[in-house]
Amino acid sequence: MEKDEEALFKKTCQIKDFPSLKQNLETDILVIGAGLCGILTAYKLKQSGKRVVVIEKGKVASGITQNTTAVISAEHDTLYQDLLAKEGLAKTALHLEANLQAVDEYLALSKIYDFDFEIVDAYLYATEDDERIIKEADVLQRLGVDIQIVDKTALPFKISHALKFPKQAQMNPLKLINHLVQDLEIYEYSEASSIKKNKVMVGPYYICANKIIIATHFPYLNHLGMYYTKMYQNRSYVIALKTKEKLDGTYNSITQGGFYFRKYQDYLLIGGNDQKTASNMEGFSNLISFAKKYYPKSKITNMWANQDCITLDDLPYIGRYSNFNPNLYVATGFNLWGMTQAMISAILLTDLINNQPNKYQALYNPLRNPLGKKLFLNLGHYLKYLVNFKKKRCPHLGCALVYNEIEHTWDCPCHGSRFTEDGKLLDNPALHDLK
Repeated sequence: MEKDEEALFKKTCQIKDFPSLKQNLETDILVIGAGLCGILTAYKLKQSGKRVVVIEKGKVASGITQNTTAVISAEHDTLYQDLLAKEGLAKTALHLEANLQAVDEYLALSKIYDFDFEIVDAYLYATEDDERIIKEADVLQRLGVDIQIVDKTALPFKISHALKFPKQAQMNPLKLINHLVQDLEIYEYSEASSIKKNKVMVGPYYICANKIIIATHFPYLNHLGMYYTKMYQNRSYVIALKTKEKLDGTYNSITQGGFYFRKYQDYLLIGGNDQKTASNMEGFSNLISFAKKYYPKSKITNMWANQDCITLDDLPYIGRYSNFNPNLYVATGFNLWGMTQAMISAILLTDLINNQPNKYQALYNPLRNPLGKKLFLNLGHYLKYLVNFKKKRCPHLGCALVYNEIEHTWDCPCHGSRFTEDGKLLDNPALHDLK
């Protein structure tokens, strides 16, 4: 991939510039991280009457947010049948309710702002018979969703069957952010270097805040919360085609690493090859082959990749960062569904900070017990790359880095940090360039 290629949304919207921090500040709320989650949370907290300051180590929305495909959906693969088996009907219904509320919140914002919001149906498709689609439909019908099973779609290839989840959505996240930031107090190129109780150091300056929210994608405070033991990152690849072909919804494959689709204006976005960061050798090649086969008259205009934080129980971590600082909060682990999870985070954190009851608090509690088989597998994977003789090491926790020949980067297989060939930091949780 050429280094100058960018995500499609980045070329559709220019977000205003903000100054860097040049003085000490005191505020009610400090939000660290100016992606969609941080901005939505700051927006809702300011609406509730709080003074909110947002700091971002780079440009607003210059990280994961600008690379998303921005599908807003409560249909999350086979999540509901999996949750039902692990957590029971009540928690499964609560998670569904939270995601449907998130869709409604974006719909409400679309009545105020123009951010290319569209109501569309969401499809989960299979190219071969797969009982999981029928089972997922059964669970969703039990939860009151008007689900349909169809055997034909607008996709250019034959499917076996698909689950059709009605009235979900898609948008341009950068256009939404450009509206929300207009009245927010934001400081760009202002990186938090340390946090002690309610005091955050930002270069030579400090910000004192009654409450602090870490919305930095992957939490970077290792000594609190132990998030590196109960999360990892997945990488996914996307191409955009300039095409006149129509697509009447968003589509997601039930197959691990399969393709997903959405339309944005005159562009078709095709993504896939989801794999743990530093383990994907497929990259863009099969996406390009697919586009040439099924859309031979279309032109590939953009290619990019993105990362997602994956939790061990498929639910996000939203709430108190740890037991040791009651004024520190976190939102992370969105499991490939960042649009709805970012909105849920904004709703829940606003209620928590305003001492309001919220029915989702226990479900998404970051301090819930992570013990289980996946925890030990995750720790084993970490140890595998910690105990070896490779010289290039991640400054986060010392894992051996793997060279990504597709994107010409050094990637951490443990927690997903990424670096350019000459060592410049691209993705957290690492905080520093390679030495």
